[in-house]
Amino acid sequence: MDGADRPSIADPAPSAVGDQRREIDSIAQAHTGDLRRFLAAREVDPWEREEIVQESFLRLAAYPAVAALENPRAFLFRVAENLMRDRRRRARARRQDRHEPIEDHDLTDPRPEPDVVVQHREALARTRAAILALDEPMRTAFVMSRYREMSYAEIAAAMKISVKTVEKYVSAALAQLRRAVGSDRSGASLRGEDRQ
Repeated sequence: MDGADRPSIADPAPSAVGDQRREIDSIAQAHTGDLRRFLAAREVDPWEREEIVQESFLRLAAYPAVAALENPRAFLFRVAENLMRDRRRRARARRQDRHEPIEDHDLTDPRPEPDVVVQHREALARTRAAILALDEPMRTAFVMSRYREMSYAEIAAAMKISVKTVEKYVSAALAQLRRAVGSDRSGASLRGEDRQ
């Protein structure tokens, strides 16, 4: 008989392995329900509860002498409690409690479509060019009114002209800009209440 056929001294005898399995089966039958209830009372999710129960029995099976345990139930519950604590500690480290399902969020992009952005930029460029093409006093009165939000009285004082002349300049500027830019949506920068 060569060395490969001889059982190793470290290997347990086949009858010892069978006895160990029977002992673990007996413990499982006696305590699985209690172990599940123990974990449920500690608010462990059902799917995680089953994983902890299975892992607890795997650790019990890995114990070299199950029959020699004074209180296998206490051993099993201690293993389950340690596994539960380890999982919770890892979950906190990964902040799993702060994860939210993607379905709970609206993932649509709030920005306008690229073609709308291009249209707005073109309209803005047309409006700017039309404003720059206005005669100097008309352009100054218009810019002070619409962009600096000054009243007609403030503009008149700044330009050293009458309020009536400011009204005439702003009115003429608006008419000229509407013709140059058109009555489309690009006239948005021309709108606003008169600041008299």
